[in-house]
Amino acid sequence: MWFLNFLKEMESKMEIKRDELFHFIRWVNLLLGLLSIYYYSMGASTPLLSIGFLNIAVWTFTRKVKIKNV
Repeated sequence: MWFLNFLKEMESKMEIKRDELFHFIRWVNLLLGLLSIYYYSMGASTPLLSIGFLNIAVWTFTRKVKIKNV
């Protein structure tokens, strides 16, 4: 029970907003996509290329998305 109370306290102390977290995850997604394409160019398998393209596509299509803080 004490653990649940500890988690609630930690959640209330978090200063990062959902919008900032969303943009951070988008940039990580872009970097993973570029890294996947780089590894493909160094001789990795074809599924890695498709994963890289999907990561970059997600980053591209979510550029103008604005999430309201709930």
